Amino acid sequence: MQAYEFESVYRDGVILVPEWIRDKINNASVKVILMQREENHAHSKAEFQAICVNTVGFVFNREEANEK
Repeated sequence: MQAYEFESVYRDGVILVPEWIRDKINNASVKVILMQREENHAHSKAEFQAICVNTVGFVFNREEANEK
């Protein structure tokens, strides 16, 4: 099975398939998986909240970190 990925708009029961794909799948049986994009709502509730981490006494060793 060959997979082709593209983005399109669903309108009135129709999803437009790009011509470069139509030429490859002409008269072929296809399997369709539809995934709706999540909308980025400007007014949606924030998913993350700020946190405060106390780093007093934390020692960072650059050489040790680069070894890993």
